[in-house]
Amino acid sequence: MFRRIKNLHGLSKAFIVVILGGVALVILMVVVIIIQSQTDPPPGNITLKIWGVWDDSSDIEPIISAYENAHPYVKIDYSKFRYEEYEDRLINGWATDTGPDIYALPNSWIYKYSEQFITPMPASITVTFFRQRQILFKKDTIYKDITEKTLTPSDIKRDYVDVVYNDVVKDNLVYGLPFGVNTLVMFYNRDLLSKAHLIQPPKTWSEFISAMPKITIIDDQENILRAGTAMGTYNNIDRPQDIVTLLMLQNGTVMNIGDNIRFHLSLANDSEYFPSEIALNFYTDFSDTNKSVYTWNEYMPDAIDYFADGKLAFLFGYKFIEDEIKAKNKGIDYGIAAVPQINPQNEVNYANYWVYTVSKRVATPNIDEAWDFLMYASETERNKTYIETTGQMSALRSVLNEQLTDPDLTELAEQAITAQSWYHGMAPLEAEQHFEELIQAVLENDELDINQAITKIAKQIQEEY
Repeated sequence: MFRRIKNLHGLSKAFIVVILGGVALVILMVVVIIIQSQTDPPPGNITLKIWGVWDDSSDIEPIISAYENAHPYVKIDYSKFRYEEYEDRLINGWATDTGPDIYALPNSWIYKYSEQFITPMPASITVTFFRQRQILFKKDTIYKDITEKTLTPSDIKRDYVDVVYNDVVKDNLVYGLPFGVNTLVMFYNRDLLSKAHLIQPPKTWSEFISAMPKITIIDDQENILRAGTAMGTYNNIDRPQDIVTLLMLQNGTVMNIGDNIRFHLSLANDSEYFPSEIALNFYTDFSDTNKSVYTWNEYMPDAIDYFADGKLAFLFGYKFIEDEIKAKNKGIDYGIAAVPQINPQNEVNYANYWVYTVSKRVATPNIDEAWDFLMYASETERNKTYIETTGQMSALRSVLNEQLTDPDLTELAEQAITAQSWYHGMAPLEAEQHFEELIQAVLENDELDINQAITKIAKQIQEEY
């Protein structure tokens, strides 16, 4: 009898332990549910306005949609403007508080806008993330404000090609992020190269010079019937100032140091050698009837039109003019190659691209979301999507490394790695105009002291810095 009661008593103790354990488990589950149910207040809906020039809505729509899905309280509106009206629209938009939250700028304009119109990337940002959760029999939305560190200048230097770091980092602050990088390239007509018995496009300027007489055809009335290249003028060539700048840089010109213009000076180790003068002479020789490389003049048609007509062997420009060439002549057989170099062992290329940044003047509390979107769009997978859509070279080393393995893109990807640019000062459009005026002055005055002319425009640009 007593033994039986003892066993029953033992079972009772075990049963109690089970019950207590179950109660503790229930309490723990309730605590976990309560903790996990805690949520930050839902944010109000916001709209980010993005303004650009060259990107179509379709270029960035996949990125916008993905970001909106992750942050349903954010709606992003993209507007594209004509280049000719863009700066005026920006200024008017900021003056009336109707401007964009995010906007694109040419890389050479960053410093001009940095103090008054750009909010540099903060050290950290806080954005709200949404998550659907089933709590017992109830489904609701969890809102969590997540604070994350942003990109540092060191991150930019590590993750982006060199030219980007030099353009977007100022006083140890990041002022913008590019999605792609455009470099000056050389379009060539395969049929004309074959007729001139040229197996491949020239890789050096020496080879380029040798090709001119083989390609150029001039009749008895001095009319150019077929041109080797479109160089030497300013009125019928797209971005002549960029071609001249490329030649200056390849010759060793230091365009500027900080806020000081230097391109009119001699080399530091050779006071008799003025690289900008050499570069400008080289450029204008192609339109000088007394030179063996004469192949172009100011009376020729627009260079892109002439190339599309199949009468121009080499055309310098950016890859985005490819659409214009195809629109004018779908049947033209052409290729795109790297620009010639003075020394292939020391490549120098020229970059002209657009950077997205965040506005300062617009009346918006959405600075964090704006920078978060730009960082999101600049992540590797999103950048791949953009690059594949636009055909640009990536500004990110990780994506560019993949482009290097594509035989059709290798040369252009390599150019992005060695590309340079320079700060045009507070009046970048005027600086470009001064370069065109310089070319015009050389063409119109055979007795012009080129060094003095270069020094003159250097001083003019310096005054506008």
